[in-house]
Amino acid sequence: WAFGFGKAATGSAYPTIYAFGRRADQWGLYRSTDSGATWDRCADYPLGLFDKVTSLTGDMDTFGRVHIGYSGNTAVEGHLRVVPVTNVAPTVSAGADMSLVLPASALLSGTVTDDGLPTPAAITTHWSQVSGPGTVTFGSARATTTSASFSAAGMYVLRLTADDSALSAVDDVVITVGPATESPVLVPAGAMEPEASGGNRCGTSLATMLMLIGLTLCLRAGRR
Repeated sequence: WAFGFGKAATGSAYPTIYAFGRRADQWGLYRSTDSGATWDRCADYPLGLFDKVTSLTGDMDTFGRVHIGYSGNTAVEGHLRVVPVTNVAPTVSAGADMSLVLPASALLSGTVTDDGLPTPAAITTHWSQVSGPGTVTFGSARATTTSASFSAAGMYVLRLTADDSALSAVDDVVITVGPATESPVLVPAGAMEPEASGGNRCGTSLATMLMLIGLTLCLRAGRR
């Protein structure tokens, strides 16, 4: 950072402040005419051969004129013009696509970055369901990192939205949900084995019946 003062703007009770540095992730030369309450970016960064500003000061006789010193014993002066700072929409990532099996939940890991504009920065985020065969329940829909549970198997598309109060951006993630795995039915050992003492009851009864039928037929034949 480098700071300097210069002639006040028309109607201002404060000297103009000039500064070289970074504001809202944007490097450049800035100027304030209201004692630092607001700043205008007057020159973009990088500045080519003059990237390394070591000192600067404003002209106390001419508003807008600034003298800048660079590394290497170089100095320039110029009349600054205001370069409007353009707001850029947030950058959003909903994370990587994933697969899971019910009743497991998905851990959503979204990220959002912003340029801090407009000021004061007031970015908001929220998750929503775009598509899917069932209902999605979010642990905290306004948190970038949260959980999501699903009421049915299938493919779901979830969306992370970020809004800086002027511009918004979105990103989607695909969650593939498989059905719950059924547990096998366990049959106790020996449940299908015939009884050790009496054998198969159905088989024994049938044999007995056949023996009785045979004995009856023999008795009838003897009587004849």
